Amino acid sequence: MNAVNIRLARPDEAELLLQIHHASVQGLCAGQYDAEQIAHWFDGRDASMYTQGIAQQRLWLACAPDPVGFIEVDEHSIDKLFVLPQAAGLGVGKLLLLHGLAFLQAQGQREIEIDATLTAAPFYQKHGFEPMAQTLSKHGAEDARLPVVRMRWSAA
Repeated sequence: MNAVNIRLARPDEAELLLQIHHASVQGLCAGQYDAEQIAHWFDGRDASMYTQGIAQQRLWLACAPDPVGFIEVDEHSIDKLFVLPQAAGLGVGKLLLLHGLAFLQAQGQREIEIDATLTAAPFYQKHGFEPMAQTLSKHGAEDARLPVVRMRWSAA
């Protein structure tokens, strides 16, 4: 893989972000979630779910040189971090995570809690997040509750 560049996402890339998100979930989450859960993951969701993060400059793309992943943070935490299956395990997620954590720390955040997918929980734990509890999170359809791991990270 080429060198990875992280840059802010642009408004015209919302559909691309949705494609990366879909590919990541479909390609990486099948071992922890069943076909029905994955099928409902995006019910009622579309590319507009990225517009606020883009407008507020809280959503970054990892490009190598084409986009291979993204991270979105909200005011206090990481909202989304997804990479294409072919980029998984190559350090793209780590670069995005470090970028997001640095941004949040610059905003004064010293402790961050996330709801990690079962797929992503080992990745986050490897990077200093401590598991707190398993819970359910709503993704997509009302009846599509997904098991997730509530995790916490504290700045050193």
